[in-house]
Amino acid sequence: MILLTAENGFLSSLTEGNIVVIVIVVIAAIAGFLLLGRLLHVLVHLSYIMSQASSLFSAAKTASENEHGNQQYGGPPQKSLNDVTRLLLPLIQKDFPDFSWKDFQKQTENCIASVLRAYDRQDVSVLVNASERLRDAVLLDIRDDKDAGLRRHYSDVDIHKTAIADYRNREGRCEIRIDSALGFRTYKSAESGNPKIRQSEREPYKVETICTATLVHIQDLKKAGSEQKIIAPTCPHCGAVLHSTGEKKCPYCGGAFTEFNLRVWSVEAVKFAER
Repeated sequence: MILLTAENGFLSSLTEGNIVVIVIVVIAAIAGFLLLGRLLHVLVHLSYIMSQASSLFSAAKTASENEHGNQQYGGPPQKSLNDVTRLLLPLIQKDFPDFSWKDFQKQTENCIASVLRAYDRQDVSVLVNASERLRDAVLLDIRDDKDAGLRRHYSDVDIHKTAIADYRNREGRCEIRIDSALGFRTYKSAESGNPKIRQSEREPYKVETICTATLVHIQDLKKAGSEQKIIAPTCPHCGAVLHSTGEKKCPYCGGAFTEFNLRVWSVEAVKFAER
């Protein structure tokens, strides 16, 4: 009993004498864990900030290289685009659910490249995905060059980026304005006579420019206007021109046929800021 009492007294004395120390140790341990967790949170946040800063720096470096990289090779900087594709594409696809931007982007780029090829060869037969109006415009430019005894040469066409710049859905006619940043090599030569050609233009030089193409979708020939020059489908029975979209029966002879879509997209205009 004495030993037990002594032991109890010893334990009691030990607990009372060290309780403050134990509490301090426990509090310190808890504080240490909390501090460690906070420190880890700060380190993760700091790592995220550094990662974002690195990404921004990398993007800025890439943009700088795009803007000035060509200068070390004696070429001009690439042009930047006002890209609103993400904003306008949902509106276009709402009106035209089957519209594939990837496909039309490629078709438009092919058309732009073919326009430069037509100027180079002075031959509109090489145009692709072009409306009759665009063919007429390119042919007129070629004739003007021929009348002036001038020939334009193009090579190494490189389209860097293509984006949607504007969309308008008008009565009978829809238009998508597409901008492309591109580069090419060009020079001018005299075919006949004595055209005025600057000495700097007689040797191949690099051009970086913006090309604006207008993609047009005709919904109704009558509403689109009489000046609209496109090849319209005809009734397979009587040969009448069909003016409305999605027709299944000829409004003239009443003949039935499989539904087809008059609304075919075509590139109506291609304008270079510099060529």
